Order: sequence, then structure tokens, then C-alpha cells
Amino acid sequence: MSVVISDKINNTSYLSIQTCDETITTPSNTASVEIIELEINKTSTCPWTIKGGTITYCTTITNPSASTDIYNAVFNDTLVDRLTYVDGSFTVDGVPVAPQVTGQLIEYTLNIASEQTVVICFKALVG
Repeated sequence: MSVVISDKINNTSYLSIQTCDETITTPSNTASVEIIELEINKTSTCPWTIKGGTITYCTTITNPSASTDIYNAVFNDTLVDRLTYVDGSFTVDGVPVAPQVTGQLIEYTLNIASEQTVVICFKALVG
């Protein structure tokens, strides 16, 4: 996936007031919003397995912005019915953390600083 970070949206508001002789228009400041495209790549550790085997999935997320941190990003992964999440296997940058697991849905909320790459890994058992 390619990364595009140089895009911004600028927006200005205006207020016009009609006096007896003229219309006076006053602009606000300009609000700028940076458009960030996070780079996200998911891999598995093995191209094949057998029933009863374990697959390790890793997702690498990069925030390419030089100035904008991402707060409260929600990572989610819905496992297909043949896979079961392996309790205690979820890590962020190699550190074990506890995701929210509801059925086949795995969720974890995290922050990603500017120019930071985060690696999320977990294991799933093949049924």
C-alpha cells in the first residue's frame, strides 16, 4: 500500500453584516486538517498449516505523518469460523496486552505517535 500524507483540507468561515450603506464581510481564521493514510500490512508466519495447528498473524501499522499523532485507534480482526483466538497471545510491539475478544472479533484500542510503526501479533488455532 502506498502512503500519501501531503494532503490537507483548509476551510474558512465568513460572516456578512448588512449595514445601511454596505455589506461588511469578515473571515474567520482558516482551519486546516491533515489527511493521513496509515500504512497497514497483515502477514501470517506460515503459508500453510493443518487442523489443530496454530497460525500467528501480525499486522504492521505505520503513521507516516510528521506532526499528527493518532489517538484511540481501534484495531479489529474478525476470525473466520474455523479459527479460535489463543488466549494470552496478543502483543503490541512484543509486549503482551489484553484485547477485547467477543466471539470471533478481536479488538484493541491504541495510540500511534507520528512517524511510529506498531506491530500487533496474535495466534489463532485452526479447528
